[in-house]
Amino acid sequence: MSEIKYLVGYGKPPEATQFKKGQSGNPSGRPKTSVAEKKRAAAKTRFADIVLEETNRSITLMENGGPVEMSMIQAVIRRMGVDAVKGNQKAQLAVVSLAHQAHEASLKELEERIAVVGEYISRCEQEIAYCKRHSLPPPELIPHPDDINVDLSTGDVQFVGPMTAKEKAEWNNAHQRKKEGLEEVQYLRKQIEECPERRERYGVELASEMKIVRLIDAFFPEEKVRRKAGFDREDWVEQTLGKDYLAELQKKRRRAE
Repeated sequence: MSEIKYLVGYGKPPEATQFKKGQSGNPSGRPKTSVAEKKRAAAKTRFADIVLEETNRSITLMENGGPVEMSMIQAVIRRMGVDAVKGNQKAQLAVVSLAHQAHEASLKELEERIAVVGEYISRCEQEIAYCKRHSLPPPELIPHPDDINVDLSTGDVQFVGPMTAKEKAEWNNAHQRKKEGLEEVQYLRKQIEECPERRERYGVELASEMKIVRLIDAFFPEEKVRRKAGFDREDWVEQTLGKDYLAELQKKRRRAE
């Protein structure tokens, strides 16, 4: 039987390429990086880190009669701009070149960002269509494509819903708590309506439940609300709770961090 030659196919490579005991499949071995190359790469990385650290270092300059703090690279570019306005030809050429490079880099980043998000949304929509076509339950997509707003002019991408499985669980818990809160609000209002004397007894609890519901509406809005174009979570919180309350929440968040 061992002398019968089998047909070449899946899982059956040609005999010439089969593994042979005592013989390496890659006699040349993995290409090795020389010690000198490793040192040069490490030196380049260290040099780049030093340059970035220095150019991003904050310095203080006098401007318009007062101290102004900015990064070193910003100060250099600003000085270059001043010289260009004064007629320095080298500075003018340098500023125009830098502006062109910055514009090209920004445009490339914009195109890449829109392409990545567009690809994700397209794949999600294909998955949704497949499930609908085969009468399957809708897929659990996180983030959901309807929760992604893209500004094609600026490339800004806004996620208005949960972005991870953990966040999705938090949103579900919040909406369940809101449902319970609304039921409690309805019950307390009914108790007060039936007997106004109970207002003092149930009034504080009613106000507390209503506040919880408002907080949930602010930070975990329902789909029909958050999926409106232009929705901004901070703006929504500010409109719902008020600017002062939002500022206080942000202070608490910073202290916690």
